[in-house]
Amino acid sequence: MSRQLSSGPRQQAWARLQAARRPVNDSSTAQASSSNGGPVPLSSLKVASQSKKRRSPLPASILKRPARALAAGSRALSGEVSICETSTVGSSSAKRHYDSMFARVNAWAAAHGRSLELQHVEVTLLDFLDTLLVGDGKLDEAEKAVSSAVHHIAGLNRSDMKRIKKALKGFRKRKPSLSRVPLPEELAYRAAAVAFILSYVELGQQILIIFGLNTRPGETQKLLGEDINAPAGGPGSGLEFWSITIAPSSRLEPSKTQTWDDCIIARDLPCLSSVLASLKGKTAPKEYVFKLPAARILSQWKVVNRFILEPSAVMYQLRHGGASEALLRDPRAGLRVQAELRHRTTTSMRRYAKPGQLQQVLNRKPVQLREFCQLASQQMEQIVQGRLSKELLRRFHVLKHLLGI
Repeated sequence: MSRQLSSGPRQQAWARLQAARRPVNDSSTAQASSSNGGPVPLSSLKVASQSKKRRSPLPASILKRPARALAAGSRALSGEVSICETSTVGSSSAKRHYDSMFARVNAWAAAHGRSLELQHVEVTLLDFLDTLLVGDGKLDEAEKAVSSAVHHIAGLNRSDMKRIKKALKGFRKRKPSLSRVPLPEELAYRAAAVAFILSYVELGQQILIIFGLNTRPGETQKLLGEDINAPAGGPGSGLEFWSITIAPSSRLEPSKTQTWDDCIIARDLPCLSSVLASLKGKTAPKEYVFKLPAARILSQWKVVNRFILEPSAVMYQLRHGGASEALLRDPRAGLRVQAELRHRTTTSMRRYAKPGQLQQVLNRKPVQLREFCQLASQQMEQIVQGRLSKELLRRFHVLKHLLGI
């Protein structure tokens, strides 16, 4: 049986676009004849057909795209989410998470005979959240399920779903999110010192940048030479510090939180000036500052973790640790830390202030490790320049023997 397509707005738009791509033949020219009844020359037929050929209303770059892109200009009319609406999620990884979670919601709805139409979607999502709560679901899965539905279903607005807001609040009370434990300053310096001693220079530089400037590991890995800004003013001008620019608008790649041209100034750690100066001096403007691939950096990080007795730690905890140290030193520095973290609300920033957890992490470490951490923090300016003292190396080998590495 042949499959019949409905003549909806989407099919009509597709038919119009296909018709626009086909050249229009001039039948009058094809059937023309000379005044004396003889045949028309072939060359004149070609010129006539070219002169009558209708130009497509769409650019060639659009016509080469798949059918989904060809629906531009008619997707909202056919009830789909428009291209501009889908572009609100800029990160490719976030799009993949939304797609996979919405496929999971869709599969659950199909298995239970539930509808995801606009008038029924809130009730369907409420029951899906209940299954997550009773099962092994986590808070981030519940929030992503709602966000993915808002992203994929046209006309669905999160603020209109009052029951969903109440349900997420209850989910959060029953299963609160578990944020990562910040890495204290001593362990961050320890990890950087071990990286430089083991000749993992790029890893040591990334550790200091992530901890000192509160950057994300992914955006640190993508820094270009032109993103590092040298001082351009005298003391007191506000331009006397090194800084980096995250997500320059000229490259049309927003940050994780969809912001542009975020400038982070290296004020607190003196060793960061040496790190940024060395990276700026040896890197062309359009070249990546760090040449090693991310997989190589992560493998080196796992080696360093054995020396700080944090085998399950991830590099993102360095960003948490830098923010926690800044808040512990100055409780009134919340606005500055929020600006450096590039958080839109203070709620996300407050969770980094965890003095109790920092104390627990440090108190679990042996005395030899803490002594090495203190020495590394004192000599970090020399360490980043490749000058390793004999005392530092001696304590490193003692600790290495103690840990059985």
